[in-house]
Amino acid sequence: MMLWVMSLVLLLILATMLWLMWRSEARKAGKNMSGALGIPLVMVILAGAGYGLIGLNEHTGTWLTHKQEYGDVAQQIIAGQPPEKAASEVPAGALVRVLQSELSQTPSAVGWYALGALYDQLGAPVQTEEAARKALQLNPENAAMHLLLARALIEKNEARLTDPALDEIRWVLDREPNHDGAWMLLAMSADRAGRYALAEQAWASLLSRHSQGETADLLQRGLNRAREQKQREGLFANLSATVHG
Repeated sequence: MMLWVMSLVLLLILATMLWLMWRSEARKAGKNMSGALGIPLVMVILAGAGYGLIGLNEHTGTWLTHKQEYGDVAQQIIAGQPPEKAASEVPAGALVRVLQSELSQTPSAVGWYALGALYDQLGAPVQTEEAARKALQLNPENAAMHLLLARALIEKNEARLTDPALDEIRWVLDREPNHDGAWMLLAMSADRAGRYALAEQAWASLLSRHSQGETADLLQRGLNRAREQKQREGLFANLSATVHG
């Protein structure tokens, strides 16, 4: 309601200013302005009705509420500061909309990365990819942003590794050879894609650093499976078939 009143007041002010300018110019030209007041009034009525029917979207009130509640959180994220509110207090969907709006005015690498991570959490890989690429434009040397982009590309391909995603993962591993997150992403996505040589390499790398406890058992199982699948591929590659018509 308050938004409607403010908009109507603004329309009235603008219409009055236009009418005064119009009247002044008309008088200078020697024209009769009798009855001309009706024209700006009609303009105001039409503009106000148009705004009421079209401009005031049913979600506007919710958006303004979220903007007021989470605007400070978005600005703190963009500035690279820890938000005052805990993550559990801020709905991811609401924060996405507010953060997107704030980033359009104040772009930042950490802000785009946070937005991409939220989209990743919401299962929206296309939007995750877009945000990750914008983050990398501002900070191309950040490993986490390269991995976010790799995850988005993998999720777009139904959790299977793609060559562009592999390029992003390799970019990270070239600089941080023991990056467990990169190796785990490679292991799982390569398995899903049937690229068992890469999966074997990734599982073996992880197991070499985590050879104790339950984690080691899980990694060993992944490694064994990749090796079995790779061996089967080798057997099938040597088979030949002859078809008689």
